[in-house]
Amino acid sequence: MSLVAVIQRRRGLALIAGVLLVLGGAALSTRIAFSSDVTEHMPKVSPAVTQWLELSRRFDAFNSLIIGLEEPGAPLTAEGLAAVKKVTDALAAQKAGGVLSVTSVTNVESIQEGVDGALETSLLVSSVPADAPSLEALGRKIAANPQVSGALISRDERGYMVLVRADPRKDPAELAALVQRTVEEHKGPLVPAYFGAAFFSDVITRGVYAKLPWLVPAFVALLLIVLGVMVRRVRIIAVVLGCAAASLVVWLGLVSALGIVLSFTSLTALLGVLVLAVAAYARGLEEGSPNPLPWPVVASVLAVGVAAAPLRLLPFAYVSNFGLGLSLGAIAVLLVGVLLFVPLSGASLSPMEGEGQGRGEAPPSRALVLGALVVALAAAGLATRAHFRATPQSMFTPDDEIGRSLAFFDRRFGGPDFIQVDFRGDLRDPNVAARLMRLTDLLEGSRAFSDVRSVSQILGFLNKGFGGVHRIPPSRDSLANLWFFLEGRPDVKNLASDARDEAMVVLRVPTVPEKPVPELVGVVEAAVKDSLSMGAAAAKQRLLALSSVFAVALAPGRVDEVVAEATAPLPEEAQVALSQESYRRVRAWLATPDSPYSPTDAEWAQLEVALAVAPAERAAKVEAVAASFPDVGEHAKELTETILTREHDSRLAVRAAQLVERLAPGAPEAFTVRAAGVITDLLDPHPGTGEAATVTVTGLPVVAAQIEGDLLRGLWTALGLLLGVGALALLVLTRRLLDTALTVLAAAMAAAVTLGTTGTFGFGVDSGSAALFLVPPVVTLVAGGAPGSTRRRAAFLVAVGAAGLALLLVGLAPVSRIGLALAVGLGAAAASAQLVGTRRSGDVSG
Repeated sequence: MSLVAVIQRRRGLALIAGVLLVLGGAALSTRIAFSSDVTEHMPKVSPAVTQWLELSRRFDAFNSLIIGLEEPGAPLTAEGLAAVKKVTDALAAQKAGGVLSVTSVTNVESIQEGVDGALETSLLVSSVPADAPSLEALGRKIAANPQVSGALISRDERGYMVLVRADPRKDPAELAALVQRTVEEHKGPLVPAYFGAAFFSDVITRGVYAKLPWLVPAFVALLLIVLGVMVRRVRIIAVVLGCAAASLVVWLGLVSALGIVLSFTSLTALLGVLVLAVAAYARGLEEGSPNPLPWPVVASVLAVGVAAAPLRLLPFAYVSNFGLGLSLGAIAVLLVGVLLFVPLSGASLSPMEGEGQGRGEAPPSRALVLGALVVALAAAGLATRAHFRATPQSMFTPDDEIGRSLAFFDRRFGGPDFIQVDFRGDLRDPNVAARLMRLTDLLEGSRAFSDVRSVSQILGFLNKGFGGVHRIPPSRDSLANLWFFLEGRPDVKNLASDARDEAMVVLRVPTVPEKPVPELVGVVEAAVKDSLSMGAAAAKQRLLALSSVFAVALAPGRVDEVVAEATAPLPEEAQVALSQESYRRVRAWLATPDSPYSPTDAEWAQLEVALAVAPAERAAKVEAVAASFPDVGEHAKELTETILTREHDSRLAVRAAQLVERLAPGAPEAFTVRAAGVITDLLDPHPGTGEAATVTVTGLPVVAAQIEGDLLRGLWTALGLLLGVGALALLVLTRRLLDTALTVLAAAMAAAVTLGTTGTFGFGVDSGSAALFLVPPVVTLVAGGAPGSTRRRAAFLVAVGAAGLALLLVGLAPVSRIGLALAVGLGAAAASAQLVGTRRSGDVSG
């Protein structure tokens, strides 16, 4: 006696066992763990992609959330700054929620020289200005600060950026929601924009929940209307849909029992299991009574489970998770089929007239097979045009919330995307750090990028405060002092490693760049090569680059003249004047609180005489004079080193300032500060070129094509495995070569038509919808089946596909793609099932 016959005789016990199974699945499902890994969908097969992912993780890129705030009217208003401060303070108070640090223009520190010459550190915006003159003064202060202008506030002062460093141990979706609620509560008159993978997921989740009052009724209405028209039997509809829902619950229980962590990509398996169950149960009712779950149906479900298993081995999360989920789904469908579907169906749900088992088979006409092959090949050709959308710009449309956020960053900050330059080397070595600065200057001067950020800019800014020149100091100890000053600063964490052995140069790229990305990479690679150059040629390159950055028009040939003058001996009269000015600066510094000793006028006169001796004798002479001072004594050597260093730096600063004035009289201060640093490097070069550093160009724009290609290849590979392994499993289980061949042909046609449709109409594939393109062949393997009418199974597939169109109501492109993939795929599967079902002839035994 068959198992189905036993179940039908013990219907009550089977129903009790089935209900207990479903209740157990429901109880277990409450303990399912969820992962919000924002990089899960990325392929781990390409070295370039892997390198980019590792670099981004090392520099906390995936733990950073960016909030944009835009002034609706005039730039830099008191109301806007007050709102930015409120948002910053409110977010900083969310430590328990997972906010590790918050940086904005209202809490960033500024370093400047005080009235007494000492270096001071204070908040850039210590208080919100109350009047127009104060706002104008603050605007000038911001524009002069390279750490802030273009980074935390747009150069037109209409946009602000708030950077949040998130705790990686917290759920990204929950944290994004917390941050967004906080911003919305305190944003005042400012218009917010959000950027980051966690925000994108939150936008989708909120969009779906917001439309649920419309989405659920629309889904149910479309489902029932199609079924009502095409099936018309309420009990059949209830049994098939009810058992399909029970299969989902059991599937969730199996997922929980096995400790599988669900994620965004694996949730698509839920739709796959739903459709698998619907197809299997609808076909079972068509193929025979009294057995509503005949062996061909069981065999096809088993074949799907077997075919899905190898997908787990593929290095693409969206495919491997779907494969595991579908294999478990096949088990759930068969368990529910035996314990609930069989006893609930019974003899009363007999096949419709003209349906059922007991129909013979005849070979399909050659025209039919040929037509199917032509359709499959044509669709496959169109499918090659399918495009995987892996970047936010391609996944969303300009009209949705994410599209508007991307437009804000384009409009105010020059773009939301970055090319990243991984610079590895000992950044405590002045030669290596100086090369990083040369590279940064050249990249800025290329004008290929809307913004260039590097820790060398911050080091140069600091050294300007300490030593008077925007450059990397040639002394390892002096450079170490700069690094010490940057310890623990959150605005440096994303630009340099804590071990100071790696830096990232961040190059902002607009959504639609002026040059193709390969050309931008070429610009970077040329700058990397040129950064090894030193001397006159390198100084010319850097000065021309800076003149481009700051829009300073230089007289023809002036750069050559100034560089030649810098490398030529200085006339004696100019040397004397230079010495006098440098001595004056040293004397002024010794009078500040930063000085270790403040000499009297008489003592200074002695020091000045000692400084004027020949360079070879200067150190000994100054130390001897310093040792004679009553309050110096044994500290004479340290004071001598300090004085000589100050005098050397002052001499360079004075000479560089003279040459910059020759280069560009009356140029803006921002240019003269940077140009003076370049000329100082020419006057006092570093001993090495920093060739020990290794430089790699990466970033999402660089690897996007590779990511999209890998993900699309993963989809094609998965389709091949499903069809190949599915065909083999189906043939072994049924031993019906003709049925298997035609069913697999129909499955291939369904897959090709679905992908061909997206290739033709361009709605695309993304990480959320990609696995659904595996559903059509899976469903066809189950729904195609043996000869006989396929009206019911096709009706159920069309109904679920039509119901999926309700997702278009959400108005977000990634959700719409899921609905379209479901509708087109199930429509193609239904048509393919009908193709197989056209073979029938006289009665034969079942």
